Amino acid sequence: MTIDFSEAEIEVPCPKCGQRTAQTLAGLADDGNLTCAGCGVRFEVEGAGRVVDDAQQAVADARQRLRRTVRRFDKRR
Repeated sequence: MTIDFSEAEIEVPCPKCGQRTAQTLAGLADDGNLTCAGCGVRFEVEGAGRVVDDAQQAVADARQRLRRTVRRFDKRR
């Protein structure tokens, strides 16, 4: 089972005025640039291309740790 984080939305604050702009992780990964609805400044979200991959890797790592824990618990019975 794979969890797809690409359509998850996050709010990114504008570096100029602070207004938060909602964007999907896929949208950030594709472009990495946002335009603030408040002041109109266009800004880049650094590292946006890695966000989805990093989230999916974190879930895969957690799933692996959980499997190891369950195996150890089953062996104790």
